[in-house]
Amino acid sequence: MASATKHLSELSNKEYHASYDKAVILYHTHPNSLDEDKISTTSDMNIIGQTSLRPMHPRLFYDLSQVRGFNNLNGDRYEDYYNNYITNSGD
Repeated sequence: MASATKHLSELSNKEYHASYDKAVILYHTHPNSLDEDKISTTSDMNIIGQTSLRPMHPRLFYDLSQVRGFNNLNGDRYEDYYNNYITNSGD
């Protein structure tokens, strides 16, 4: 029997950072992703948030994963969210 996916808050520090790094790589596979220099210097949620042109950046996803109910709507991992975004956006 396969084990359930752990919530991000249940991951070890090493697992959490590996998961985040993997999510950033996935984000950058999207043709409209923003470059990390622009993202790292902003606190503007309109820049790192989901738009009709691009998925939300993993930084925002990981922050919002701490909000009760967020993962119920968006998936437990960034990969789940990203795949749902692609499916629903028509990309």
